[in-house]
Amino acid sequence: MPPEVLNRAGVLFALAGVLVFVGYYTFLAPWWKESFGTTLVIKDALLGALLLLTGVSMFLTLTPLELEMLAWASLVLLYGVGLALLWRTVVFGQLAAREGRDWAPKWLRRLPGFRS
Repeated sequence: MPPEVLNRAGVLFALAGVLVFVGYYTFLAPWWKESFGTTLVIKDALLGALLLLTGVSMFLTLTPLELEMLAWASLVLLYGVGLALLWRTVVFGQLAAREGRDWAPKWLRRLPGFRS
């Protein structure tokens, strides 16, 4: 099978996985009421949007201006995924501190807003 077909199928498969996970997690737990669930869903929503933009660029013929706009939007989403993962790291540290675990690093405990 040509790589282009496999690439398109991979983007669609990953996007479907994001949609299924967010839908199922929403059904199972009120993720919006707790910080851990919120970080999961926000990161996955950003990742899903990034996959959607990738799919748009793969399936549609776009003008150079549209491609540039898509590239900038993709960059914003990539940085958003990174920020969401950093936020999740802080949340993990907070959860660890609440449980009395010592493995929350000192630099994390010094961050503003860190609750132990």
